[in-house]
Amino acid sequence: MLYSWRKAWTNFLWLLVLLLVVAAPSLQAASWPSSLSFVFWADIHQGHPDTPENAWPAAFAQGIDDGLASFFILGGDMVDNKDLPQEQFVERMRNFTQGYARKLVDRGKPLIFTYGNNDFYKNYNTDPANMRPTFEVWSQSLGDKYYLNELGNGIYPQELGGATLFTLNSIIMAAQNSYDPSQLYMQRQETLNWLDANLKALESDDTAIIVSHIPPCFDAFNHRSMWDKQTLMQFHQILTEVDCNVIILSAHTHRNEMHALYIDDYRSIPIIVSGAISQKYGYKANYRRFTVEYNQDNGEPSRLSWALRYLEFPQNSRVDLVDNPITTDTWNRFLDVLTADQEVYRDYVRDFYASRDDWQELARQSKLRQAILGEVFVASGWDDSQPGLYEKERQEFLRRKRIQEEKERKERERQEKLEKERQKKNKDILDILLGL
Repeated sequence: MLYSWRKAWTNFLWLLVLLLVVAAPSLQAASWPSSLSFVFWADIHQGHPDTPENAWPAAFAQGIDDGLASFFILGGDMVDNKDLPQEQFVERMRNFTQGYARKLVDRGKPLIFTYGNNDFYKNYNTDPANMRPTFEVWSQSLGDKYYLNELGNGIYPQELGGATLFTLNSIIMAAQNSYDPSQLYMQRQETLNWLDANLKALESDDTAIIVSHIPPCFDAFNHRSMWDKQTLMQFHQILTEVDCNVIILSAHTHRNEMHALYIDDYRSIPIIVSGAISQKYGYKANYRRFTVEYNQDNGEPSRLSWALRYLEFPQNSRVDLVDNPITTDTWNRFLDVLTADQEVYRDYVRDFYASRDDWQELARQSKLRQAILGEVFVASGWDDSQPGLYEKERQEFLRRKRIQEEKERKERERQEKLEKERQKKNKDILDILLGL
């Protein structure tokens, strides 16, 4: 009986070892998908005379047939709100949602969307009475696929391709918002608190993609911060305290811009601003398909790439990419290349101004060059009289930060030394007392 028990136990152990060996590859396999891809359309301005009748239907048809895209994003300013009675504006929005947004949902793929300033009857105003008609139209059109809260913020209810998709109603953050200041302050704090809590709920190897119409950065065209300055500083502070990986996708300027929100010498958050379907300001209609690839060892985004597609000028379409997009060193190198390589800079300006007819003339303007180079990195708290964070100022900021971190390190070491001396002194006293 003893022999049978021992034999059975030995066989069980060998079986367990065999199972572990067989299961080892699956236990070691990464839990992250290799990549995700999606189509991003923005600034359609349906109804505006500078949006040709065939531009948006063509972009819609191309994007919806994109075989790589696993979901779709509408980045705001879907319609135009200029010179319309409220009833006609609501009807224009209803035609858009039923004619396009509903069709995207019916394709069976997730639809992420965010509101632009033109998506409300009163421009740049987040009075609930002003936002409510738009919310109602979208909610009625999308039914149970409508996921935003009463402020127009939301998290898509399921993870998509390894990422959590946030919708941020950036009109609340806009410096131009004309809503009652005391009420607007409450909207901003509620939005920031919501964002803070939900980002901190994510794990360090999670990726959050924040979709906001107005980007949290400076505007080279108007030479001012697009977000309220204090709100931008709070937003920046929130992102310095989260552990997850963050990517921000925006629109609004109708230009193709690349920015990085500086966090520290290691980490920066990419802000990719996409161009427009509308041809306002002389820009050529364009949109993007984004792809995020993941590092299989730690889940970090290892590459962010996009296919920039011009509708009328396919010869200008191109694919760009950024390796290790969440590291500061990546953006330092990008800025170095953009500064030193004239061809890279010319290509960037061409897409920055969406191939408008005078882009080559604009590329030769030294003041514009200074503004573009200065606004690659975004930091909060800078004087709005400056068009952005110029390189000299950025280096000074980094220098002071390093000095401060060195002071803090030395102070920690001093405190640790004092604590050790205090403990030694207490031990000596105790030894003396015990020896009496």
